[in-house]
Amino acid sequence: MEDAARIIRHAARRLWRAPLFAVTSIVTLAIGVGACTLMMSLVSTVLLKPLPYGEPDRIVMSWGWYPNANLGFPEQPTHGAVFSIMRDNTQAFESLAAFRSTSLNFGDVTSPERLDGIEATGDFFAALGVAPEIGHFFERANETPGLDHVAVLSDAVWRRRFGADPQVLGRVLTLNAEKYTVIGVAARGFAFPRGAEMPRDFQFAATPDLWVPLRPPPGGIADLAIVGRLRRGVTDLAARKDMDRVMDVVRRSIPVVKSARPGQLLVPLRQQVVGGVQAMLVSLLAAVLLVLVIACVNTAQLVLAQLHARRRDLAIRVALGGSTRHLASEVLAEVVLLLVCGGSAGIATGIAGLKLVRAFGSSRLPRAAELTFDAGSSFAALGAIALAAILVSVVPMLVGRRLPLAELLRSGGRGARRPGLSMRARRALIIGELAGSLVLVTCAGLLVRSLSHQLQARLGFDAVHGVTFEVSLPPARYPERWLAAGMDHAAAVRFLDASLDNIRALPGVSAAGIGKPLPLSGAQQATVFTPEGELPTLLPGALSPIAQYTIASPGMLRALGATFLAGRDFSAADRAESLPVVIVNEAMANWIWPGKSALGKRFRVGRPDEQVAMWPWMSVVGVVSNMKRYSLTESPRPEMIVPYTQNPSVTFGTMQFVVRSNLEPSAAMRAIQRAVASVDPAIPIAQVHTIDDLVATSASNARFATLFMASFGIVALALTIVGVYGVIGYGVVQRRQEFGVRRALGAGPREIMGLIVREGLNLSAAGVAAGLALTVAAGFGLRHLLFGISPFDPITLAASIAVVVAATVAASIIPAAAAARIEPRTALED
Repeated sequence: MEDAARIIRHAARRLWRAPLFAVTSIVTLAIGVGACTLMMSLVSTVLLKPLPYGEPDRIVMSWGWYPNANLGFPEQPTHGAVFSIMRDNTQAFESLAAFRSTSLNFGDVTSPERLDGIEATGDFFAALGVAPEIGHFFERANETPGLDHVAVLSDAVWRRRFGADPQVLGRVLTLNAEKYTVIGVAARGFAFPRGAEMPRDFQFAATPDLWVPLRPPPGGIADLAIVGRLRRGVTDLAARKDMDRVMDVVRRSIPVVKSARPGQLLVPLRQQVVGGVQAMLVSLLAAVLLVLVIACVNTAQLVLAQLHARRRDLAIRVALGGSTRHLASEVLAEVVLLLVCGGSAGIATGIAGLKLVRAFGSSRLPRAAELTFDAGSSFAALGAIALAAILVSVVPMLVGRRLPLAELLRSGGRGARRPGLSMRARRALIIGELAGSLVLVTCAGLLVRSLSHQLQARLGFDAVHGVTFEVSLPPARYPERWLAAGMDHAAAVRFLDASLDNIRALPGVSAAGIGKPLPLSGAQQATVFTPEGELPTLLPGALSPIAQYTIASPGMLRALGATFLAGRDFSAADRAESLPVVIVNEAMANWIWPGKSALGKRFRVGRPDEQVAMWPWMSVVGVVSNMKRYSLTESPRPEMIVPYTQNPSVTFGTMQFVVRSNLEPSAAMRAIQRAVASVDPAIPIAQVHTIDDLVATSASNARFATLFMASFGIVALALTIVGVYGVIGYGVVQRRQEFGVRRALGAGPREIMGLIVREGLNLSAAGVAAGLALTVAAGFGLRHLLFGISPFDPITLAASIAVVVAATVAASIIPAAAAARIEPRTALED
């Protein structure tokens, strides 16, 4: 033990006397270990860690699917009547539950709060295989009227609003102006469904606040998601066959859906949760592994350089009878000290990075709340770097035995005058670093340009100083009823009209309106329709014309800053009793009436083959620019916009406002809250965002991937610069006498510098040549993450090559300048 302590003390002193080597090595280790800790912990949590449900491999999502209706997004909601038939006839599922998002106003007029809830049928918690923290969950019996006014709180709401009081069980809450009894609290960490793990158009909140029972009536509810637990032993194939059989029963039982040939798309829950980010995370994992390889190479190269600087000392000690084993232990002690310091710094860096990802990471990153430090990834990265360093640390034993002492003494400790195996090996390692850097810089460039294209995409509107928010209208106080065509929302319309009048009267407000859904909200609604006259050419796979269906108030398009291409906006005269009107977007106008004016044309909601048309004809009064509805990368799709005052066929349970104001957003929202409260003080506002927030959310995953890839590219480039500097600088020291001779024979400083810089260029040329094939392959692997740019974009590739070459030249300048300053007499005397 005393001998080991002495060796460690001596190793620490040697590192203290070589601060540049020690600091560079520790920083390299910290970067490699930190990047791997962060990225591998992220991948481990999101992709590999078991889902927090009982036997999660048996849990399956079931989405509506209409192969003959091209709606632009694959996961469709399921109608309540369809779900009831599915639940009664399935043989593959042990339990099947429907659920949907809902908004619940909690409290009274003094302090109303909007809670994000989930309405679910009785088998919801059984399908997920979870247990409550306290109390119990609701069951199938709670779907019965009179037993359905119960609630299960999330752990977060239980702690925030009730101080984690176990006496909350049995407490009566006012939710949407109705009384609900608390029967349970979900376990800590349970938050199904999370918005980031579900399709955006279902509008699930980031995490639910509570769950209440849902009774699936035979009609009316058409926005259900379905989750089920397979019976033990049932395979995915058997489940699909069983669902096909059940859907045959649906088509026989509900003739109105027969022509659409509805189906159910079964998706394993793990695939549903991580499928949207799997390609991104795998690409980032490959990138960080490449950074790790570069860190390994750099560390090995730094250790090798340090050993070469000590070759004379090592050879003398061996010649005097020193033990090779003892010398190796000294070198290993240095390596261990570097690993401890660099590894500790790297782990701390990785943990700090995880905290930043949890706090500021992508809002659409699934399982972000579960992120934890993965010690295994840190030690794996540290082990890889340690292996590289230890492999090269055996060099002094070989060198000390093979290199004649006399030659070392004559060379002043610089070793052989010609580059030997060590120099060739170091050059090969640097060429590998340059190749890896080219791959990462190119990938970063592709993602940066892709993100730039997303953020510069034409939104179809320009809501400068625009803010959006939502209100939820309790059905008990704002009842709705189905009509022969559409829904009667008289009470809701009165509230919305009065709220808009109050908001428009506020100082600084230039425009305000209501829309559902608003652009970039992620929600989508679509309907079949029939134009008057000849049917248009149908979209691929469609049996009937289909368009996005949006409701709006007068002024909504103006508040958004949408461009009118023809016609007018809605007006106060467009009421339920007046002529039905509609505004269409440019894509729909060009599709239905190509080369003609759309103004005055008519169409109605419903299929062309309907025997009795239920819906009235609507006259087109305006044409607006195409607006991004779902994401920044979507292609324009046909869209119809109808007045919210003409009985549209959607519920007004949650409505979205957009306000254009020259006030600061927080000040504007305080005034808006007072304006809404003056109409109904029990209605809180929620989901407050600026238009910039909506754009940022739509690009959050792209921004996340770009930030990480750019960071990896910069780190790889920095490590490579250090490596190139080390190799060329070491070569200058080795060739000091050569440069002295050249100077004595008349070579000037510029010639010497040019010689060294050309060596750097030769290295970069070799690295670029070695990295081109890898770069092309990496670009192909990123193709699913790119928008508006080819994975083989020549501009990005050329710019990346230029960056790598410029970095190599920059790393060569300092040793080249040192070589140019060598005086002939001094060098020859050495």
